[in-house]
Amino acid sequence: MFSIFFRKFHNNKKQNKFYFNRYNVNSLSFRCLFNLVAPRFQVPPKDVYVLEGQTAVLECNPESSPPATITWQRNGTNLPGTGNQYSVGDVRAEDEGEYICKARNNRGSTQGEVQLSIGSK
Repeated sequence: MFSIFFRKFHNNKKQNKFYFNRYNVNSLSFRCLFNLVAPRFQVPPKDVYVLEGQTAVLECNPESSPPATITWQRNGTNLPGTGNQYSVGDVRAEDEGEYICKARNNRGSTQGEVQLSIGSK
């Protein structure tokens, strides 16, 4: 059995990086680098097309560190739940339109848009 200890080694706020040293009982050390980054989209959210009556799954996958809290909006109204996916069950013509994915962490925020299009059977 062995123990691992973490301690703050260096804090360089200008570059938003924190360094930690890790030690085990054999005195081996490892240096880890963590970049703190506001949410951003490397790939923008994709629009979704489904047939009326189906379930639409909207996805939003921003990159961030620490992980972002994700909320969804439609027509300026917050939608229930949080997370990378938002489901609209039994879609109807009135569900068609733009959905906003908002991502926020302690470094900043961003948003992405998903257009939901509904086809008829």
